[in-house]
Amino acid sequence: MYMPNKPCKYGIKIVCITDEKTHYFYNGYINAGKDSDGYGLNAALKQFSKLLQSVLRLVRFIENTNRNITADNWFSSLELVEELKNRNLTYVETMRKSKREIPPEFLPQRNRKVGREGTLFVFTKETTLISYVPKKK
Repeated sequence: MYMPNKPCKYGIKIVCITDEKTHYFYNGYINAGKDSDGYGLNAALKQFSKLLQSVLRLVRFIENTNRNITADNWFSSLELVEELKNRNLTYVETMRKSKREIPPEFLPQRNRKVGREGTLFVFTKETTLISYVPKKK
């Protein structure tokens, strides 16, 4: 994989799922380039986005275990949250501010207070979205 912002420009990208407490490796694969995320998935699952296919490929072995998945903003989407809920898994994520699912009120604004006073919440029956301002600017 080519990574232009890194000192070593080329490397191997390994996508994996591990246990947070024991660091046990559950599942993973080497990303071999375009369309490698959906390798081994059935046709019904290949209809989803590439990032969603990647997560579904990793969680196959822990479905219906009522575990929580925590990931960074690379994988984040409401579509993924819904799909994991259908597999009896919960999901905690950070979201990039460019995601279209984020309400405009949650985007960075100069007049928002820092800390607890500036925190905004949106609740639905099964999801919660929180916008927190950790520091000015």
